Amino acid sequence: VTYLKDKGITHRVAENGSEALALALADPPRVWAIDAQLPGLDSLALIQRLRQDPHFGLCGILVLVSGATAAIQEPYRTAGADLCLGQPLSMQKLATAIERLGGATPDTPD
Repeated sequence: VTYLKDKGITHRVAENGSEALALALADPPRVWAIDAQLPGLDSLALIQRLRQDPHFGLCGILVLVSGATAAIQEPYRTAGADLCLGQPLSMQKLATAIERLGGATPDTPD
């Protein structure tokens, strides 16, 4: 989390899918990083909901999955994810993926 902040990537953390959706309705993100094992509103349902909502239609969605195989990634891609990253992954790889999807929001100095 500190690494992302140091890279100028602003982020919010939610404990479950319902909380993530509520936070995003208040301030829609440009990129979602979703753990495939998200409790509550599960990750597939959350991705489908995001893709159906015009507030989030253009946001990038990356999913952190347990493996990099096509079989593991396919349901998330079908639901609307732009990118799946296998775990474990480095914070550098995560930051690069977020930046690639257009989610880097450099902190602006006063």
